[in-house]
Amino acid sequence: MGPNLSTATEKKKAAAKRRAYVTFLAGNGDYWKGVVGLAKGLRRVRAAYPLVVAVLPDVPVEHRRKLLDQGCVVREIQPVYPPESQTQFAMAYYVINYSKLRIWEFVEYERMVYLDADIQVFDNIDHLFDLDKGSFYAVKDCFCEKTWSHTPQYKIGYCQQCPDRVAWPEQQQELGPPPPLYFNAGMFVHEPSLGTAKDLLDTLVVTPPTPFAEQDFLNMFFRDTYKPIPPAYNLVLAMLWRHPENVDLDQVKVVHYCAAGSKPWRFTGKEENMEREDIKMLVNKWWDIYNDESLDYKEVVEEEDAGQPMRAALAEAGAVKYFPAPSAA
Repeated sequence: MGPNLSTATEKKKAAAKRRAYVTFLAGNGDYWKGVVGLAKGLRRVRAAYPLVVAVLPDVPVEHRRKLLDQGCVVREIQPVYPPESQTQFAMAYYVINYSKLRIWEFVEYERMVYLDADIQVFDNIDHLFDLDKGSFYAVKDCFCEKTWSHTPQYKIGYCQQCPDRVAWPEQQQELGPPPPLYFNAGMFVHEPSLGTAKDLLDTLVVTPPTPFAEQDFLNMFFRDTYKPIPPAYNLVLAMLWRHPENVDLDQVKVVHYCAAGSKPWRFTGKEENMEREDIKMLVNKWWDIYNDESLDYKEVVEEEDAGQPMRAALAEAGAVKYFPAPSAA
């Protein structure tokens, strides 16, 4: 007897319903444009899973509607603040990023890929959902940014992106061992769990805030389970001029527009490094996706869309639903 194709199909659908991409949105500014661009980018690469948007209560109704119209699943969350609302960070707005910890509470999904709202996906990355469970996956960050100037690695010019360029001076005992691997928290693969969510929030209460806010915190919390994945899954634009030898734009799947002045929807080309042709090309690629009306979400799933798994997954997920936040923990 041959395999039961109906049963196999149902299992595949059940698995798809428990996977999702997720991003985060706060405030009444223009970051919703980044989320819309991300939703359309995922649709363009035929992603098989929906995009969940964790929104704070201060995101206006009109912005939520724009996200719903693009097929996003909107989930309201309550803010998470560091102890005593301390705000001594490299950037003042980092304080709100602790609210990203709420995505570990999305336990209706067994696996999620988190993407910042200023990220665009240019190639299908669905295979990240199949990585071995039990580990936290993300791309190694760069230590060359001036906001790292408080650290010994910045002062001596050491960066984990190019450890051979300036070797860690182990003979200087006062510096201790090289810093542990450190990831950029703009993109990561995680497994929602109420137990992990509780541990994260309990640990946060007794952890003094550090300059890079939730990114430092996540690096500390997941230090023992972190496994690096290639830079192609989170190209921080500064890599183009700091570590060009590590970048092959033809292989890049995910671009992170986090360099100063690089947000496509705010781009003027006047900030430092923004005159580069590769930056302009990547900004134009983002706009090509954002302006492509053929990528707008179509709510009705027709038979001919059976080969487009993301539309089917969105229909199964009830993408045009809005989930209010539970009471604050």
